[in-house]
Formats: sequence, structure tokens, C-alpha cells
Amino acid sequence: MDVPIFSTQLSLEQFTLITEPMVSIICCMFRELVITMIKSAILLVFVVLPGFAVSAISAYYLVPEWVELERHHAYYQKLSQSPSSTMRDLSIAQAAENRHRINCFAEGVGVLLGGIIAAIGIHGLCTLPPKNAEDP
Repeated sequence: MDVPIFSTQLSLEQFTLITEPMVSIICCMFRELVITMIKSAILLVFVVLPGFAVSAISAYYLVPEWVELERHHAYYQKLSQSPSSTMRDLSIAQAAENRHRINCFAEGVGVLLGGIIAAIGIHGLCTLPPKNAEDP
């Protein structure tokens, strides 16, 4: 008389006892995966992309300001070499050059700050725990 080693018929209670720990583990792993993906998405959308956007916008406005600064600096140099220029002309040319110099500084700071914000977000993405890391 042969007795089967494994029964092919499982009761609902036996099936539940076998599958409940596996389902629990799968749900926990899926939950951690979703949380990690949400953290990555939040960092990407609210830190990295705005940082790049600030840098790009500031650089966009920096380039024409830089061209104007070079133009006004050349004009101020030419005016300072001219013997017929008055003190009023020199003061106006110097003020125009300084105005563009300050604007270039401000836009350059915007480029740098945007880059720093993006770098902080990228660092945050790199320091997130891996998706398959076990809890300590």
C-alpha cells in the first residue's frame, strides 16, 4: 500500500497558514519599494528639477547682461581715453557699467544657487537606501 508523501488537497486553513507569511513579506517589500520610489520622485520633482530650472533661467538672463557689460565697459574705456570727455559723461558711463556689473553678479549668483540646489537633490537621490536593502 503506497501512501502519498504530499497531499494534493489542502484545506483553506492549511493554505492560509502557508501563504500568509509569503504575502506579508511581499506586501512589505512592495511597500518599501513604493516608498523609495515616492521619495525619489519627490526629490527629483521638488529639488533637482527646480535647481536646474533656476540655473538655466539665470544663465539665460546672464548672457545678454554680460554682452551689455562688455559693451559699456568698452565705451567707458574709450570715453576715459578721450580728452574731450567731461566728468559728467564719465560718471554716467561708469554708472552704466556698474549697473550691468551688479546685474551680472546677481545672475551669476542665481546660476550658482540653482546648481547647489540641484546638487543637494542629486546627493539626496544617491543617499537613499537601495530598493533591496534590509532594515537594520
